[in-house]
Amino acid sequence: QTATEVASIDSTKAERYQKEPEKIFVGIRNHEFSDAFDNSFSNTFVSASAQCDVEVQIYYISELDIEDDGAGFKSVGKNSKADSYLSVMPSGGTKHGEKIALIKYDATLRNTPYDRKHETVWIASVEIRPGTGVDVWSSIGIALGQALSKQLKVDGVFKDCRESMTD
Repeated sequence: QTATEVASIDSTKAERYQKEPEKIFVGIRNHEFSDAFDNSFSNTFVSASAQCDVEVQIYYISELDIEDDGAGFKSVGKNSKADSYLSVMPSGGTKHGEKIALIKYDATLRNTPYDRKHETVWIASVEIRPGTGVDVWSSIGIALGQALSKQLKVDGVFKDCRESMTD
């Protein structure tokens, strides 16, 4: 049995961006086949963000949202009253047979909700290597939530975090 690990993470924060978000609306591409991913990512990212006094609302983007040009997603986002929007989308990966060897995600933080003129203030690319003998999707969700929250802290987007934040 091997542990799931973050193989790499690269990120860039806009130098001019100095404020800390108070409420982030997260839009993440739903893995329709895995409630385990959804639950583990939500629990991990919401908990880690709370350590930095950042409120999070998560919306899982489905095939239906994509097909109807995101009408449901946009409605929920507008009503969230968030000051920032974080998009998290799978961007590739590799398989060995049916086993996922590596999965990649791209994340983009914008400083105002998506329905007004917005500015990208932080981007990240994360590669996760699933372990063996574990619930693959649950472990990927945890690793992604930890990697993004930790990198937001390292890059100075999340400030004044309590020490117990998940590393």
